[in-house]
Amino acid sequence: MHMFYSDMLAKSVARHGGKVALVHEGSYVSFRELDTLADAIGHGLRHDGVGLGDIVPITLERGIAPVAAAIGAWRAGAAAALLDPANPKRRRDRMIAECSAKVVLDHDWLQTHRVTDDPPLAAPETIPTPDDTALVAFTSSQNGYPKGVAISHRTLARAVRVHAFGRSERDVFLASSVLATIPFELEVLTPLALGGTVHLTPGQGDPPAETIAAYVRRYGITATVMDPGLASRFLDIADGELRFLLVPMERNHDIFSVLTEVCSSYGCVETCGPVTRFDIDMPYDSIPLGRPLPGARIHVVDDRFCPVAAGETGEICVSGQIASGYLNNPALTARRFVPNPLARDLDEAVLFRTGDQARVGRDGVIEYIGRRDRLVRVGGRRVEPGEVEVAMLETSPLDGAVVAGIVGEDGLTRLHGWYTAGAPVAPAVIVQGLAEAVPGYMVPAVLKQVPAFPRTANGRIDMETLKGMA
Repeated sequence: MHMFYSDMLAKSVARHGGKVALVHEGSYVSFRELDTLADAIGHGLRHDGVGLGDIVPITLERGIAPVAAAIGAWRAGAAAALLDPANPKRRRDRMIAECSAKVVLDHDWLQTHRVTDDPPLAAPETIPTPDDTALVAFTSSQNGYPKGVAISHRTLARAVRVHAFGRSERDVFLASSVLATIPFELEVLTPLALGGTVHLTPGQGDPPAETIAAYVRRYGITATVMDPGLASRFLDIADGELRFLLVPMERNHDIFSVLTEVCSSYGCVETCGPVTRFDIDMPYDSIPLGRPLPGARIHVVDDRFCPVAAGETGEICVSGQIASGYLNNPALTARRFVPNPLARDLDEAVLFRTGDQARVGRDGVIEYIGRRDRLVRVGGRRVEPGEVEVAMLETSPLDGAVVAGIVGEDGLTRLHGWYTAGAPVAPAVIVQGLAEAVPGYMVPAVLKQVPAFPRTANGRIDMETLKGMA
């Protein structure tokens, strides 16, 4: 069983060397050419002193280059951290600093490290183990700054294996998400390991459903991944154009097709993507999370980590397919990655506490209930409202700020923000300030100044009353 993604890719290169691996805006590379390009990048990184224990931030725009760059980082013995180039500079610089990077792999670095006909890259002097870090993914954090999640080679390889979801080398794949770490694994790495051709949508942002539908028709795409809002719109205008559609989310609704195989899944950065599967065979008001995938064991437990009875509510905890912990944050790691009293073997020794609440039916199907904290999903991405609140206070003349997610009539969650200040502050001022601190999806869709925040009898902010003021 492969413990490294590089071994999986090598198998695809051997079997499909001349087949097109990646396509982007008229450019394409075969599996063999992708392998050569990754080797060249690995040579350059090794020449710059990069090796085992290093993290290589990759800030390249969507295209063939960031895929080759991540593989090249592994060839050099290092870990890769794919950063969205659309991130504001302040946020991106913070992530790079967290990586303690010797090299930032950006356009300038590629320009000064030409692809050459060097011989194949030899193995690094110090070879990574399956438990060494392969990927670092950044996600929202309550303290106002993004937190890094360290994913081992073992966990990445396990995720790639189980995320086939019935897709195969015969499929033509479309990757339409920003190439942050988990979409990168799900939409690019797994298809390449299967030996399929992957098309990367043109442009840099998340394209609308109409653009995706046109691309699917033009290039004969058969399989892709979309967040629920995008998937619902796509099926309205292009149902039957795809063979397979994967929709990752905690809670889905209004997604069903008799012409396309639609599958829902649940997971997060700390689980390296999906850990459940549910085949949507009929319309549901609330689509269940489904059953665990082979790479993970899911426990729904009470506060003492005892499994709850069927039908009772508990916290979702995951073992097996989980990250190693948080980068440079042992305290948070200790709180969220805990010893597993339910472990059956060493592979399940650690339990990741997701903070999500669910119940399990007698048929073993898991149903999502909600969060134990304030974290929300916006457009398929997890957002800690606390990070947005800190950014609002740091970038605008405010006395206080509160942010929450509100589900609209269309079933989509949007961020709403309320704030207090000694003088009137226009929402446009706050939006301008946030643009320098957080990505666009973390800017509240609605901002409202209030005289004071409503309080409960014990002095806490009354969130239900505040949401009623939206």
